Amino acid sequence: GEYSDACNCNGELSGYDTDDCTSQRSYDGSDADYYYQLKDEREERKQELQELRLEKLRALDFEQQKVTEVEEAFAQLQDTCSSSDVTSLLDPLARRNYRLFCVEYVDCFYDAHLSSSKYIEFHALDEEFALPGEKQPSHDNLEPIYGHVYFDANTGCDLAPFVPPKLAGRDEYILKSFHGENKLSVRFLSNDYLILIVPQRLIFEGQSPLQSAPDSFKFMGIRYDRNKERR
Repeated sequence: GEYSDACNCNGELSGYDTDDCTSQRSYDGSDADYYYQLKDEREERKQELQELRLEKLRALDFEQQKVTEVEEAFAQLQDTCSSSDVTSLLDPLARRNYRLFCVEYVDCFYDAHLSSSKYIEFHALDEEFALPGEKQPSHDNLEPIYGHVYFDANTGCDLAPFVPPKLAGRDEYILKSFHGENKLSVRFLSNDYLILIVPQRLIFEGQSPLQSAPDSFKFMGIRYDRNKERR
């Protein structure tokens, strides 16, 4: 993939040095056992680091594939909008979930032990208050809805209520966090794709930003389909 050349697997990550693989010990001092124990532990750590780096490269490759999928959808929308004034209607956003993908985010925060399920979801305002058997809200993109953005267990935000657009397109819509301290922008490209731009301060909430981090992170959203995931 795009990131496979970033790892020099013939150099420092190639595993054991040639002289480390000899069956005969070249050092036999009084602390030889301790010396070779530390040496073995060092080699094991090198192997672990190599595998972690390869895992990160695989994660970056996967993220890039998803980003490209949305970029291609956006390019197709650009072509459609330039040749025609027709735009498609958006289905109701309530109860919808989009998985989020961003190469820069994974590069900054990759952790093999943490879930990579970043998402934005939307709900009708009165949905959670409906009683069993009660008529459910219409969810027709005419009433305000609210949302939630999740990046990891410590980072995310609830979105203030907003009226969703009726049409898909290139226009940006500003979403505010519930208390107004952060502003995010979103483009609803279609029923299946969106682009979400998140300020750095929200991503690094409570932390010092990395010097290499961008001022804002562009996440590509792909509608989550539980039935497809099960296949």
